Amino acid sequence: MLRYTGLTIWRARFPLRLTFSHNLATRSEAETLLVELRTSSGHCGYGQVLPRHYLTGETINSSLEYLVSDLWPALQALILPTAGGEAAWREALHPLYTRSDSERRTAAWAGVDIAGYDAWARSTGSIPPAGNRIPLVGVIPALGPRKAWLLARLLRLMGFRHFKVKVGQDASRDTARLRAVRAAIGAAWLAADANAAWDADEALARMRGLSEWGVSVVEEPLMPAVAASADYRRLEADTGVATMADESLCTLADAKGLIERGRPSWWNLRLAKNGGLNGYRILSALAAEVGATVYGGILVGETGALAAACRVAWRDGSCGLGEYGFPRVFLKKDPFRGSPAGYAGYMDMAATLGLGVTTTAENLHRAGADVVFSYLGD
Repeated sequence: MLRYTGLTIWRARFPLRLTFSHNLATRSEAETLLVELRTSSGHCGYGQVLPRHYLTGETINSSLEYLVSDLWPALQALILPTAGGEAAWREALHPLYTRSDSERRTAAWAGVDIAGYDAWARSTGSIPPAGNRIPLVGVIPALGPRKAWLLARLLRLMGFRHFKVKVGQDASRDTARLRAVRAAIGAAWLAADANAAWDADEALARMRGLSEWGVSVVEEPLMPAVAASADYRRLEADTGVATMADESLCTLADAKGLIERGRPSWWNLRLAKNGGLNGYRILSALAAEVGATVYGGILVGETGALAAACRVAWRDGSCGLGEYGFPRVFLKKDPFRGSPAGYAGYMDMAATLGLGVTTTAENLHRAGADVVFSYLGD
């Protein structure tokens, strides 16, 4: 019988080469948990936990406690399928995902979900077929106009054809940034991300003004208190700009609430906030059912392991556009090797065994990761 028999968790703070700022947070490092699950066949898989308190209420400490006290005993009790492919593996883990989702523990769950898939796939030799390349979005942080122009122009020359700009902190600076980015990218597709910055009246005014810069989609325009009862279809009709849910879309209950009130046209699904591969599959299927477009997002500080997990999730073609975290560029030290390239505006969908990434305890230690829990089996 195939089981999960070992768990190791590292805690780390990975310094970023740039400071990333938006309406809800400023980040110069990524505090994270890295997870290794081992199966009874001796194979290991890797995942990452990146909690954001403003998303699900989770923290590093609460995630660690949940992983060790709740999820690990339940994972040990599972008997893993050796036939039936990824669908059979998802079915085996579905009850644990459902419980984590209902308790808004989706960031903690994502770490073991991704590591669990990686270990199971390596143990069973499961290699899904390759998929079509996914166009990637170049994200422009809340930079000054000159730096924003330089970054946008560089990404455009690298092959990016889709862009997203951070807005929401200061109207005049947002306008200068948008003007600079539009000048750098020409007629390329452009979205704006307000990170829950505006009340209802400001959202109407600001979204209408964004049409001057050819913005197609505005991500999370409304403050949480307003978003909780907002009809996004009405907002789209009043402004002529599509909307995208992100901070307001973490769990299955969140998704159902958005549908009931008038869902946004786009759903930003991030593995690290939505419950890993199990969460992504369920929410992307629901998006398809109601006609929403899936946007594959990332969180600042994702390592190569999470980048590779995106490649696994998006392989089925459910994702219209995706982001790439450039872990080898933005993280001063990424302990994983073998993650997708993603530097030419597309994510490769090559067939891989598990996530297709590797690391060693020495690499993790050199990257500043320290073991905080280890159970290596009987």
